[in-house]
Amino acid sequence: MEICRRCKGNCDSGELVGGICPECLEKDRHEQERADRLARMMNSPSFQMEMDAGVERMDGPGYREMATGVFVPEEDAFDYALENCFEMVPAGIRLLRWTQEFKEMLVEWFYSGNWIKED
Repeated sequence: MEICRRCKGNCDSGELVGGICPECLEKDRHEQERADRLARMMNSPSFQMEMDAGVERMDGPGYREMATGVFVPEEDAFDYALENCFEMVPAGIRLLRWTQEFKEMLVEWFYSGNWIKED
């Protein structure tokens, strides 16, 4: 038996990777994924809706996610959907020319779940 450097838990000798147990590695992976998602959201063209009644809210046409209150203006809907369909967004993705049919299909599909269309 060996001890994990992070959680100090007992592990079989072959399980540790760099002195860290699989459970701690998995936890690190999840935390990194959350940090990456947050960074994507903070750098996206969407706007976070404030849940406080006294704060001015976004209006105009767009989409609002029911669970988080994220508001995406209609003109940014395709870019936001595209960014959130990739694990890692390739640098040149915005340079591609997408057909209008594809743009409309992606927006319709992406915002069909937990989103409300606002006019």
